[in-house]
Amino acid sequence: MNPDYYRDESPEQAISDTVATIAHIDSIDPTHELITPIITPRFAPSCSSSLLSSLGALAGLTDLPIQTHISESTSEVALVSTLFPDHDHYADVYEKNGLLTPRTVLAHAVHLSPSERALVKERESKISHCPVSNTSLSSGLCPVRELLDQGITVGLGTDASGGYSTSILTAAREAGMVSRTVAHLTPEHPEDESKGMVSEKDLPITDEAVTDKGAAKYSTSHKDRKKLSVEECLYLATRGGAKCLGLEGKVGAFEVGMEWDAQLIKLGNAADGGGDEGVEGGDQGLVELWGKETWGEKVAKWLFCGDDRNTRKVFVRGRLVHELR
Repeated sequence: MNPDYYRDESPEQAISDTVATIAHIDSIDPTHELITPIITPRFAPSCSSSLLSSLGALAGLTDLPIQTHISESTSEVALVSTLFPDHDHYADVYEKNGLLTPRTVLAHAVHLSPSERALVKERESKISHCPVSNTSLSSGLCPVRELLDQGITVGLGTDASGGYSTSILTAAREAGMVSRTVAHLTPEHPEDESKGMVSEKDLPITDEAVTDKGAAKYSTSHKDRKKLSVEECLYLATRGGAKCLGLEGKVGAFEVGMEWDAQLIKLGNAADGGGDEGVEGGDQGLVELWGKETWGEKVAKWLFCGDDRNTRKVFVRGRLVHELR
């Protein structure tokens, strides 16, 4: 399944290399203030049972975090079932090998079964939603609202190998778009949920179904709750991600005692053509302010239209590491 050049020589060699990598990082940052090693099974289909169990044992010995992928596509889920027939499901493969822990971050989680979700919650493992990768690969739509409602911690990931952008802002934007597609395909009433999602042709589009404002009457709270708000998308990109990595007490919010990891954002003025002619590197991007926006509307404009041209300064632990002049 894996090409020869992409394989480890053996499970023993993979563990040896992992231990050596951990030791190297420890020599650079013994207290893991800036760099923390993370145990990384590529994902179950690319690992043997012996390698998975050895990585689980290493994680238990070192108490290091774990990252891997789970259930991004239905074909992946089917492959895992074939490769690991003695396990109940995909999540059970990680569970039985000691890899489903409170310090585990599972990327994707698009097609988790109810029992898998219950197990992830019980083990207090976290999920990294990667909407750009999921939509780029047409692998499915992660039901983030359902995961949150079930008490599972969710953050955002970029997974640039499967997607097109390393920007967490892009991931936040796409998380909102994916949730809106989920809402569109959700049955009108909760009791119809078990019947599966509906297609556009099944929606009751009639003259009576549309109000004078163009809002369809079938757009009920049940459907709308599937949508993630601007605030929720930014939460997933900041506090949610920090919580996934066990860093919620250090980063992800502006609170007394937390590290000053911050961006200084500048938005364009529509009256000036959307940018500053004197700014090196061009204008301020696609965001235009008309002068009457609330703070919430400004943030929403940045989420949906902003990019790196709006980022004037970046601070990490209070130190200026980037400045666009």
